[in-house]
Amino acid sequence: MERNIAELLMQDVQELNSTLNKICLTIEKIEGVELKREMRSGVAMVMSEAYFRLMHPIIAAHPDLDPDIDQSSGKD
Repeated sequence: MERNIAELLMQDVQELNSTLNKICLTIEKIEGVELKREMRSGVAMVMSEAYFRLMHPIIAAHPDLDPDIDQSSGKD
């Protein structure tokens, strides 16, 4: 995968993650325990798929794009 494409995809996936986190905050306002549980499960499924199908291949091709690595210190 070309680096410029990998960088764009990683930015998009991180924006998706931010949106999913906002959705989780909204889901917490639901009163029904079962519905809340189902919706949180749906968000977790989307997050998992986004990691394994999108982020993982990007990180495999360009390890330095891993958002969990502290880029400022040069250490992980």
